[in-house]
Amino acid sequence: MINFRSNNNKDFVKVATVENTVDPKNTEPTIRDFSAEILPTEARFVKVVAKNFGKLPEWHQGFGGDAFIFVDEIMVK
Repeated sequence: MINFRSNNNKDFVKVATVENTVDPKNTEPTIRDFSAEILPTEARFVKVVAKNFGKLPEWHQGFGGDAFIFVDEIMVK
């Protein structure tokens, strides 16, 4: 996951990158909080980019299909 900030919604600056530490072979429903410490900054816009797994591998029950990302909440403090 990559976080960006901007004051004009056109020119974004990367402020953090957070790696997914969940084992992709974990078949249990998993809820995970991802967060990053960011130096105090001002921004009018925030962009969060999350990249999915891509095509599901052979060991996955959905083999060959596209992976999904489900996001419930994004909080900015």
